[in-house]
Formats: sequence, C-alpha cells, structure tokens
Amino acid sequence: MSLKASVGLRLGDLELKVQIEVHSGEVLAVLGPNGSGKTTLLRALAGLLAIERGRVTLDGEVLEDPARQIRRAPAERSTGFVFQDYLLFPHLTVVENVAFGLKARGMSRSGARAAAPDWLRAMGLETHANAKPGALSGGQAQRVALARALAPNPRLLLLDEPLSALDAGTKLEVRRELSNHLRSFQGTTLMVTHNPLEAAALADRLIVLEGGRVIQDGTSAEVAQHPRSPYVAELVGLNLIRGRGSNGQIVVEGGGLLVVPSGFEGDVFAAIHPRAVALHRGRPEGSPRNVWEGAVAGIDLEGDRTRVTVDGPVRMVAEVTTQALKELDLVAAGPVWVSIKATEIQVYPA
Repeated sequence: MSLKASVGLRLGDLELKVQIEVHSGEVLAVLGPNGSGKTTLLRALAGLLAIERGRVTLDGEVLEDPARQIRRAPAERSTGFVFQDYLLFPHLTVVENVAFGLKARGMSRSGARAAAPDWLRAMGLETHANAKPGALSGGQAQRVALARALAPNPRLLLLDEPLSALDAGTKLEVRRELSNHLRSFQGTTLMVTHNPLEAAALADRLIVLEGGRVIQDGTSAEVAQHPRSPYVAELVGLNLIRGRGSNGQIVVEGGGLLVVPSGFEGDVFAAIHPRAVALHRGRPEGSPRNVWEGAVAGIDLEGDRTRVTVDGPVRMVAEVTTQALKELDLVAAGPVWVSIKATEIQVYPA
C-alpha cells in the first residue's frame, strides 16, 4: 500500500505541480529552497489546502479528486501532522495535548485520557504529563508533538522541519530518537527539511522541489552524485557547470571552456568537488588541462578548511586547508590561478 498523489494548485505566485508515490514504511524527505512549495505540498496532502487538479489516494482510498468532486476533510484523513513550530496548545497539559489528537480522530474523552499516558511513556515524557508546553525544552516539545501525531495510528505522517526549532546540542539526540520512531512506524512518512544531513539520516529517499516542480528524485547518494541544479549542487557542496559537450570539451553556458574526458556529447552537467580545484599564485606547470586566471570573490572559513570562491571564465569554489590559505596569502579581489584535472570532472547528461 502507498500514498499516490498528483497535486496541482496555485497559491500566490507559486504554482505547485507535483507527482509522488511513497510506499508504506518508507520515509520520503522533501528538500528545496524557500518558496519552492515544500510546506504547501504537505498542507495539500493533509487537506488543509484544496488541490485544483490531480488526485490523492492513500492505501487505495481516494482522499481528493477535484474532477469527481471528492474531498475528504482533514479530520477524515488518517494523517498525523507535526508542524515546524509544533503548535502545541499552550493552555493544555502535555497529556491533554496528546489526548486531543486521539479525540480528534473520534475516540471518547475517557478513552483518549486513558491511552495518552502510554504514548508519553513511549516518548520518555511520563514525568511531564501535567506540565504545560511553556515549561518544556525544545526537544520535549518536539516529542509531545510527535506523540500527538502518532497516537491516532495514522497511515500518513507529515513532518514539517521537525528539528529546525532545536538548538545544536539537542538536535542530534532528538534526531536519533526520531529515527527510531520512524523505523517502527508502519505508515507512510513525508518530511520537509532544509538539511541534507537530516535527509540522509532519516529518509529512505528524497525529492527536491524548485519552483513547485520535482527536479530530482532518488536516494541521498544518487542526488549528491548527480545534482541537477545550482541549489542541489550547493546543498551537497559541489560546483555544478552546465554546457554543451563535444570532442572532450564543454562550452559553458555564459562563457568559458572545460576540458573533460571524451565521450560526452550534447547538453551536459559537469560536477566538480571543491577539493579537486587547485589554487596557485602564478600560472601552474604540469598536467592540469584546465587552467585560468581569476579573482578571489569570497573566503569562507569552515573548521580546519576554507572555501574560496573565484570569479573568472568559469566561476569556481575551491576548498583548501588553513595552512594552504596562509601560504597562498589570498585577499579579496586579489588575483589567483585555478587548475583542475580533466579526470576530476564528473560529466553526465543534462
């Protein structure tokens, strides 16, 4: 069984047109830049936004089909939703918040109050049953929101940036706990995130939305290996060049030329890891096939390594050690030479 959804709607300047299929027991991460339609997709699947075109089915049941005038209300969908800011009811205690999720799915008040403590124990929150949300830490509030969503035993779980409100010290622990809960969840899960590490740690597969469209679909490794947009390339830390390949060369869109392994013709992408980009104070000698002079456009320190952005015939980001940066004595807008071996360039069809 699975979720099958074709979602078409317009919201302001965004036109969402997405087709997805997610199997039971599978966790699908949804990534994309701000305004790409990630949260809009979740809200449409939950029934909080009406779709204008398409069809949504969950385990064979039609939840929405505008052409047939079918639209199940949010409360009639077997869906659990964990919002980015959790949206716990501040006037209710922790146990009452979890019980609310059960009552919203038709359980009696007494039945919900009797069942809610079991979920608090499962989340390690039994000692906080009578606390109000304002007295909880970020990690505790996240677990309450997850318990409230899972308590009614939904077939579809929707998570909107579930870890974004947590500080760095709490995030790792809660991510581990969330991973354990998702592994035991038998339904279908969609999780919106901006963080590729969260997607890799929690999801079986991911899709990337840009401008309301799915531009990539695959495992984290597959997407990282073959990014298909500057956003994805930046997300996974690669330089991405698009151009036209012919006779072992790529004519880059916007100008510039790259020498690459032969055999790639037509419209192609070239992905280059920043560590494969060498920087020099003067024109280098030796075997590199790609050499040009540029100017330093930015220097960003990241731990024991530094990312240097170089403007030139082909804009490129290089990653060097802190020691190498000192030896190069680079300054903003200063001249620098770039070299890249052709064998370090990964080419694939655009």
